[in-house]
Amino acid sequence: GSTKDGDLQIGWLRAVADDPVERPVFLDSRRPGPAGNCALRCALPGRGDALVSAPFHASPALYVSADFVVQALFDDAALGRRFRRLEKLKTPLQPDPEADPVDFQA
Repeated sequence: GSTKDGDLQIGWLRAVADDPVERPVFLDSRRPGPAGNCALRCALPGRGDALVSAPFHASPALYVSADFVVQALFDDAALGRRFRRLEKLKTPLQPDPEADPVDFQA
């Protein structure tokens, strides 16, 4: 999904007891300034549509990294732990995330 501003949805914040709604997380890739051109955004209770990460520079590594890499971008570690990608990660080393890891000794 995307927003009317063109920001791309990259995942979800899972529902928890004190926030029982799954919330979409968007990549805002048009941020101004030298600190980075990207940031994560999410609509949160009491904060509305808010940035939930510091600015960072776009990197292809973010698209092939495990969830914990993206989770580390969140300003609030509790929000980061709730993050899940839209789809399971697939990489050339393990194109099917349901399969067993690649055996390099075979």
